[in-house]
Parts: sequence; C-alpha cells; structure tokens
Amino acid sequence: MIDVNIIWVSETARLLFVWGVALGAIAVSLSDLHFRVDLRLAGRDDPLAPGWWDAVLQVMAIAALGFVLIHAAPTIAKAGMQMFASLPLDYGVMRLAIVVGLAGMLGAHVWRLVEILVSLWRPSSFPRG
Repeated sequence: MIDVNIIWVSETARLLFVWGVALGAIAVSLSDLHFRVDLRLAGRDDPLAPGWWDAVLQVMAIAALGFVLIHAAPTIAKAGMQMFASLPLDYGVMRLAIVVGLAGMLGAHVWRLVEILVSLWRPSSFPRG
C-alpha cells in the first residue's frame, strides 16, 4: 500500500463541495422545488394559486436572507488572510461561495415575490361585483 498524503485533493474536494452546495441552493430556490410547509386557507376557489399569505412568506424569507447576507459579506476579507496549504487560493473563496449562494437565493425569492404580486394584482384576480 502506498502511504501518500496528497493535500490538494482534500482541499479541492472541500472547495468544490462548498461551491456545489451554494450553486445547488440557488438552483433549488429558482425552481421553487425546496421543502416547505404549505398553509392553505379554506374556502378559496383555487387553493394552489398564490395568495397574500404566500407574499408574506416571501417577504419573511427575503428579510432573513438579506439579514444573513449583510452580516456574511464582511467575513470574506477576514477569511482571506489564511491561505490553503497547496492551492493558490485563500479561504475567502469558500466564504465567497456562501455569499454568492445567499445572494442567489435572495434574488430567487425577490423574483417569486414579484410573480406573486403580479398574479394578485391582475384584473382577473379581483372579485367581480
């Protein structure tokens, strides 16, 4: 058996894993296929159509992601002081993946909120009377 410890393999795997999770979180948020609990109000004509409660949930997700993003972005510079052992990169690259993932998820939730508000304010969605 060969007793060789190749450092760049574990560092590259760690870096690719973190970036893969960040990009996967963006893809899941954009496709709206993530796990969630749907609360539907009884008595609605179309229980699957987005309502005001869906807009409130999107605003709450945007607020939470924005809060974490604002506090996560400054950590990139702090982590940039420590270099990887064998890769010509610093740990700020891994922190950047987290910030990019949060920003992408935030953008996806803003986009979904706009879609919900447009569907709620269409003339066909107002009650006729």
